[in-house]
Amino acid sequence: MPVPWSRIAPGLRAVNWRRLLPARPEQSERPVQQAAWWSQSTVWLDGHRACRFSAAGQAEAVFPLASPYEISAALPALDAMLPNPQRPGVHRLRLLVGAPFACYFALPWRALPRPVDWLPLARMQFVQGGVGGAESWRFDIQDNGWGRPRLAAAVPELLCEHLTRLCRQHKISLHAVEPAYTYAVAQHRRHIADGEIVVVELEEMETRGAYVANIGFRSHGHWSGFVTLPAVDSLDAVLRDAASLCDAPPPERIYIIAPASADRRAADASRTHWLQAPWDVPV
Repeated sequence: MPVPWSRIAPGLRAVNWRRLLPARPEQSERPVQQAAWWSQSTVWLDGHRACRFSAAGQAEAVFPLASPYEISAALPALDAMLPNPQRPGVHRLRLLVGAPFACYFALPWRALPRPVDWLPLARMQFVQGGVGGAESWRFDIQDNGWGRPRLAAAVPELLCEHLTRLCRQHKISLHAVEPAYTYAVAQHRRHIADGEIVVVELEEMETRGAYVANIGFRSHGHWSGFVTLPAVDSLDAVLRDAASLCDAPPPERIYIIAPASADRRAADASRTHWLQAPWDVPV
């Protein structure tokens, strides 16, 4: 005959279950380890250095380029920064490409339905800009909706092929090769309001306080101009030069995506919104 629950419950409540269970370690005593079969890393590459970041965003290693701005020096830097997984599993790598290995330009609107249809226009504008032969670069064109201009980016094809080969040899999944500006803007898209705006992404050079400024002008969601300039003096002066070169009107708001070391007094405070760069590369 089953025993009624009303007779069992008082006995269960009387038992000190905490004494019967093994003691749990305190929070500080528990080991925090990333599984050996899974890893996720990000490698930053610019004209002076390569840097590897962990999944938590911490800088793990830095490798200076033997010859600044040279693609031949960037390849061995990528070799040095490639993670070395402890065992087979799911290991992912993202490459963020900074100046001068990433180029950007705004494409005027054309009635082309897919991003791939914009490639011939991007290659033609790339050559007209005097950067070099388009066949040695890989292009990425953002899908910005019908009736809107596009922002195009290009990175060296040799860089992409070399990293693809390295990842295949080390059984690492190459998640993405992304130009730094478009990646940073995508990360902060919720903080950037439309209107007559300018979005600046600062990349620190070999000297602290000296930057490469990628400057994109946008008018109510439409990319209207783009220019890359050195920023070693006042950012206000750099933005005036950029507006003149792009024939852009004075912006209502300025968004600056910058590392933590940037001097936030260097721009017009009344219109400027500072956003933290998704990376912090040691200099």
